Amino acid sequence: MRIKIKLEGVNELLRDLERVAAAGEAVAAWAVENIAEGTAKRVRERLVSGAGYAAPGGYPKTKTGRLERSVSVVLTQAKRTTAIVGTAQLHGRFLELGTGKMEPRPWLLPAFEDAIAEELSGIKAEFEGRL
Repeated sequence: MRIKIKLEGVNELLRDLERVAAAGEAVAAWAVENIAEGTAKRVRERLVSGAGYAAPGGYPKTKTGRLERSVSVVLTQAKRTTAIVGTAQLHGRFLELGTGKMEPRPWLLPAFEDAIAEELSGIKAEFEGRL
């Protein structure tokens, strides 16, 4: 006994899948860049100038503006699906994580989490717009 099956539209399906994959890569790069830039923007907006110290758990104060000016974003060249947001200022790490003598004053992670929350709503629209 033989059964014959004829599949039609396979080539069109494969082309559609390739379009979806390309759109997915483009949206991933778009999202990474927007989240990275959004994180840096929020950090710069939230660092408060002033004398004294921020309360533990609070956003740190900046006396010289050095931390704010040092925040940078680096995107990878290949597919742009990785970004680095941060500072070369050593005290940025101490503020974020704390030390043996100082409680943390997180500034980078809260900005990152807020940037992700804001961009999630736009990812679906961006993806649909690219299809």
